[in-house]
Amino acid sequence: MRDGQPAYVTADSNSDAADGWRERRRDGGVVVDVESSEIVAGGLSMPHSPRWYKGRLWLCNSGSGEFGSIDLATGAFEPLTFCAGYLRGVAFHGDYALLGTSKPRHNKTFSGLPLDDALSQRNVEARCGIPGR
Repeated sequence: MRDGQPAYVTADSNSDAADGWRERRRDGGVVVDVESSEIVAGGLSMPHSPRWYKGRLWLCNSGSGEFGSIDLATGAFEPLTFCAGYLRGVAFHGDYALLGTSKPRHNKTFSGLPLDDALSQRNVEARCGIPGR
């Protein structure tokens, strides 16, 4: 929502084939402008929970474990932080973003995501909860 109107939605890919998103879950995710139906950002991994807050479009790049914003001029995702888990949902309170994480389901759908690589590089296990700093 932006100014009380639907503004942005995310999709795991722009495929119109049944289950076509599964083949593109690593980097096929997009952000779509609701009014124009234009893709404003791509190359995301299972993007989730777009939110317009303080003049910026924020979202969870869930398949990579990153939370950040979209530069609408370039379409680039700008990660702010990594969370050790599959990001699910965001709410804002003042200057804080409240994020939820879950453990990724290790099945055909959720295996092989960039999140797996990031967790391995950091030598951490996925966590379920509300991450803090």
